Amino acid sequence: MTDRSVAASVLSPEPGALPIRPIAPAPCTVACPAGVNVKAYVSLIAERRLTEALAVIRRRCPLPSVCGRVCHAPCEAACVRTDHDAPLAIRALKRFVADAAPVVAPRPAPDRDQRVAVIGSGPAGITAAYDLRLLGYHVTVFEAEDDSGGMLRHGIASYRLPPDVLDAELEVLWQTGIELRTGHRIASYDQLEGLLREGYDAVLLAVGAQRGRRVGIPGEDTLAGVEDALAFLRRVNDGDRTPVNGRVLVIGGGSTAIEAARTAVRLGASSVEVLYRRSKREMPAGIEEVKGAAAEGIEFRFLLSPVRAVGQHGRVAGIECLEVRLGKPDANGRPRPVPIPGTEHVVPADLVLAAVGQEVDLDMIPDSLATGMIADDRLRADHKSLMTRMWGVFGAGDAVTGPATVIEAIAAGHRAAESIRGYLERGFPHRPTPGPAALVERELPDPPPARSPRIEPGTAPLRAGAEFAEVEQPYDVDAALAEAARCLRCGPCEECVVCAPGCDRRHLLISDARAPWVLRVPSGFATGLPGLPAGTLPLRVELHERRCRGCGLCVDVCPFDAFSLDDPERADSRVLLDETRCRGCGLCVPVCPTAALEVTGMSREWWQRRLDEIFAEHESVGQVTLTCTGCAGPDDRADVIRFRCVGQVDAGMLLELWRRGAGTVAVGGCGDTGCRFGPGAVLAGEQVAIARTMLRMFGADAERITVDPGARAPVLTGRGEGG
Repeated sequence: MTDRSVAASVLSPEPGALPIRPIAPAPCTVACPAGVNVKAYVSLIAERRLTEALAVIRRRCPLPSVCGRVCHAPCEAACVRTDHDAPLAIRALKRFVADAAPVVAPRPAPDRDQRVAVIGSGPAGITAAYDLRLLGYHVTVFEAEDDSGGMLRHGIASYRLPPDVLDAELEVLWQTGIELRTGHRIASYDQLEGLLREGYDAVLLAVGAQRGRRVGIPGEDTLAGVEDALAFLRRVNDGDRTPVNGRVLVIGGGSTAIEAARTAVRLGASSVEVLYRRSKREMPAGIEEVKGAAAEGIEFRFLLSPVRAVGQHGRVAGIECLEVRLGKPDANGRPRPVPIPGTEHVVPADLVLAAVGQEVDLDMIPDSLATGMIADDRLRADHKSLMTRMWGVFGAGDAVTGPATVIEAIAAGHRAAESIRGYLERGFPHRPTPGPAALVERELPDPPPARSPRIEPGTAPLRAGAEFAEVEQPYDVDAALAEAARCLRCGPCEECVVCAPGCDRRHLLISDARAPWVLRVPSGFATGLPGLPAGTLPLRVELHERRCRGCGLCVDVCPFDAFSLDDPERADSRVLLDETRCRGCGLCVPVCPTAALEVTGMSREWWQRRLDEIFAEHESVGQVTLTCTGCAGPDDRADVIRFRCVGQVDAGMLLELWRRGAGTVAVGGCGDTGCRFGPGAVLAGEQVAIARTMLRMFGADAERITVDPGARAPVLTGRGEGG
């Protein structure tokens, strides 16, 4: 591939004047385990286009209201603004749009014959079920409890995730036609194998990690008042609000520990302490959670390791601890606590809640199969295909990985659905091949943006009679718009869907044998320009018909009417794409639920076909006019090339017409104020100026390429000397 510094010097009279360089993906999008296009939906929120923003989120996150409340937000940790002032409040923006924008259940593809059973209705299971249902498969979710949601319902305190919010979110998924069977526990191998005998073509085990792990100290199992924190939260979430008296000690440093501690405060504990064997810096719980707990009076004791439970009259009276220091990293990369001899002391407590980890319930797997299907107390599944040793049985989520976050479980659900789809369509599961490691753009714009303080969502104070009311409050509209406006819109153009018809800085897709590159260049340089490879093309969208299910969302959002349905009245209607109308804005890409659309280069075949038609029919071509469809005049004029908007015209096209022998090349179309798609005439004028500059560099007559944005009928002139 041509060196990009050379390309810059060839394309500009001033060497190095054009900022041509590869653009890496936005760091926030790369950091999201589920691949949510963060930049796109934040930009749409800033433009008040909330319905479109929610559609972008839902494409990769079927639980936006849930994640807007409880996601650990790795996207925020990756935000470029972190190095400048403060990261964008991405999670709070997601919650805002999820609560504010209307939600409509999407229409699944036409029904297929195959059936899939999903065991478990936590985030991994319901994500896979949702993906498969949208593809047309018949999906049944089996849930052991009386309510769906798994650990979302039973393991997260209601002051963070209200049950009615979860119910509303799940209802949208059930409306797609997923069958839900609650109170149906698959507890034996016979039941598991029976699902395959009943006619299910594939089974997904997504049972989560719902059992608390023991601390492993003497007295834990014999003294009353030592309880698993997960069981405690489940009991409270199920409606048991029995008051907690006395002193509460929580062992652990993750989200479950913090939620158990804050729940104990709400139930009346006189004091609550969290005991953690590492430092505050190593706590797995989110910063906001820890701050919220401290604000409610919860105390933290760091660098203490429990040794044994101390009892009195058969009931716990405290935990004997040792002070520790942090040593070398353990197998997980975290510093290992090293006990300090002689520092034993007792921390008094009337109730001890253990939150040191979670385990998977795999009682359904018999001992005869345990060696092949269970490893490290987790379900054993191929790390690429997620299939277990049982053919047709897959695993996903915490059951396979161990305890993870909600967004990581959602990502696992997507992977499982894609693998099951490959298994059902081709007879073998999908095994993704890793691509090259993503490069991330982490440099601030030049000049840097003005410093802008992060707008934090408000919090509700703890009030008597409303102890379990939601603590974090949503943004109002003004706050959400202001926070979204802080986004720097890092990354390449096709990630962003807000610029659409009015973008004054087009990006190009540069293809070579290795990989596509996206370059940021003023206004765009295209086909055949010196110094750039022949694969340089204006952006457009490609429709993968095999993936399309005819939902029509692309038809609704396209501002250029490039899409249509061949028969809108039919459920299996096909989407048609008029390539000449597509401007490559990318609005359609994030709303497509089946990834049937992708931004790529405008088809060379279409362009070459039009050139061949023009120069084959007219041995002598005086003028070729490029104009918009509304201004082109009669459709039978072979010397007129029609675009939906002349903003699609690129300098490379104009130069190619000159090289093929057109006497003059004229760009017509609407005037400055007449274009319904934005500044099409302005963009076209920029391309003409670039082409004329190139002609002067070649020593040719620059006047052979002209622009008349108001021209509505081409005027044929005598043929000039060809290029």
